[in-house]
Amino acid sequence: FLVILFIGTNTYFLTLYVFFKEKDVGIQYDTTIKVTAVGADYNIDDISCSNSAFQINPKSFLLKSGESTDLVVSFSPVDSGYTYTQFEFIN
Repeated sequence: FLVILFIGTNTYFLTLYVFFKEKDVGIQYDTTIKVTAVGADYNIDDISCSNSAFQINPKSFLLKSGESTDLVVSFSPVDSGYTYTQFEFIN
């Protein structure tokens, strides 16, 4: 399973891939990712998600340039097929 993560401003984008291999249907699986502000401050107001089988938390935070925070990506498969999502960071 694949998560594509975009952090965007007018000039900066990051793509991150996270794989959840062969998970049981109906059980939530979590992983933690670290996001670092590179070259600018980021005030993230919300994070949208294109697939309701995935969640990310927290959905809002402030990072000064060089600071990092951990985000929890959760996946609850609804079937055994391949699926993905796109998270968009809104600032």
